[in-house]
Amino acid sequence: VQGSLGTEALFASSSGFVGVGTTDPEYTFHVNKASGNEIAYFAGSNSGTLTFRNATSNEFIMYAGSSDALIFGTGGNNERMRIDSSGKVGIGITDPGDYFAEANHLVIGTTSGDNGMTIVSGQSVGDYGTIYFADATSAKQGQIRYEQNNEIMSFWTAATQRLTILGAGANAGNVGIGTATPVFGAGLEYIKSAAGAPFDISVSSTTDGDKGQIRFRKSASATVDDTGVETADGEALGQIAALGVRNTPAYAFSASIDFEQDGS
Repeated sequence: VQGSLGTEALFASSSGFVGVGTTDPEYTFHVNKASGNEIAYFAGSNSGTLTFRNATSNEFIMYAGSSDALIFGTGGNNERMRIDSSGKVGIGITDPGDYFAEANHLVIGTTSGDNGMTIVSGQSVGDYGTIYFADATSAKQGQIRYEQNNEIMSFWTAATQRLTILGAGANAGNVGIGTATPVFGAGLEYIKSAAGAPFDISVSSTTDGDKGQIRFRKSASATVDDTGVETADGEALGQIAALGVRNTPAYAFSASIDFEQDGS
């Protein structure tokens, strides 16, 4: 141990290690600060606690004072993540507790530019990227799940798959409600799971003229908006069809209502 101008400042070894400014300990303590940012600082009765445990409990414990945040940084003194005194976590943000109280336990992002979160999963069948919503008795009541192998996005409630979007193959873009395989035709397919479960479009309004609508929109070009090419009189615009099940073909028209353009 020397100090000040005599240098060394602690050092013990012959393999009892220790170090601090080192003359070569290599652990069981070994600090070393040639220059640069803080290496260690412990102070006060209301400050931090750092505990490393093994023997019977494998734990790495860090505590901040009762009203203090625990802060993690990289690249010098640049804060990257903090756990505030109430346990809320901010990644890229220093004030997670300021956000909506129902969803501020984890806040990710900065207040400028693009921000986001990525879930990476395998590409084999059955490999999923999943966000679970749990309660006290169930680990996964609600889910948002993506399967990379088949490019399928699904949404679940009460641990049951309710809505599916296909992302690959001939049926890419199809949406299924009540079915995990919306493969008949293109667009939206609804399969009711019980008798008396219709596909219902409802409008709640006291204003006369407000109504539930199913709209068929068609353009004679690739764009379906005001810039599209006009459709011609007599051109087919849409169809509502009732289908029955057969062996060949699998579905057959029983009745349909067809819509076509009549006038401008």
